[in-house]
Amino acid sequence: MDMLSHLKSRGVMDRHVVHFADEEATFYLFTPTGQFSGVQYYRPLADKKKRNDEFGKYMTKSTPGYTPVFGFDQLDYSKDYCFVQEGIFDAIPLQNLGFNAVAILTYSNKQALLQLRLLFKNIYSIVDDDASGLKLGRIVDEYEVADEDVGDMYTGGKSIELGLLACKLVYKK
Repeated sequence: MDMLSHLKSRGVMDRHVVHFADEEATFYLFTPTGQFSGVQYYRPLADKKKRNDEFGKYMTKSTPGYTPVFGFDQLDYSKDYCFVQEGIFDAIPLQNLGFNAVAILTYSNKQALLQLRLLFKNIYSIVDDDASGLKLGRIVDEYEVADEDVGDMYTGGKSIELGLLACKLVYKK
């Protein structure tokens, strides 16, 4: 597998801190102050149902005492909002469209949400129409339900529709 081409097809850009090999990419996670807080391993060919397993598609490891969040290093703190997304490939499309976005990697990451509430006036999300997405929607200020996966919208040529959903929240239109 050509991992570089695959990552670029998912929206990963040079500004994203990622290391990759043939069948695995490692995304680095940081705190709001820029401290390293962990990694998320991504194996596109592995079984997605094996959650946080060394043989699964995604596995997150964090430094004890730190909150695993993807995207703190990409935020513009002059904005008064941030999108909180379920996964890295849901946050990256919004970042690429110019919106503040992080992936908290689990909807129950209360420490991350508390940190974000200290930094931003408004916390939004664009969620999937499933149990996990709707749980995430309940812990943010406002959310929109997407017709399909956010990452798939971006890679599937629906970035305008994704941008309009985000603008509807940020600009209340």
